[in-house]
Amino acid sequence: MTLGPADWILEGSDSVLVGQSLKFAFKVSNNQAEYKALIVGMHLATNMEVRRMIVRSDSQVVTVQVVGNFQAKDSHLVKYLAKVRSMVVLFEEFGLMYVSRDQNAQADFLSKLASTKRSGNH
Repeated sequence: MTLGPADWILEGSDSVLVGQSLKFAFKVSNNQAEYKALIVGMHLATNMEVRRMIVRSDSQVVTVQVVGNFQAKDSHLVKYLAKVRSMVVLFEEFGLMYVSRDQNAQADFLSKLASTKRSGNH
């Protein structure tokens, strides 16, 4: 179990980056944190009226579950997966691909930054 962080970065077609690191005040599994970060990113994208979204995730479990190659069995992950799938239809195009952490320097930097900052400091 972890208390966070979960990180995401939105990159627009004009290369503008919006990043966020979530820290949970309750215990969640790494996979739950990854799903929560994906859902928050999808909510932000829909609020920004994004029509096409390609997600690069360093979570192999979440990636294979969302694309349908692996079934979620944990009751929490089943609920998160259902939420993601219900949101996918809000986009004209949605893709999710696995990218290892060492291939995702921006998210790795955000994660390190979030894990070193003190509570209450932004």
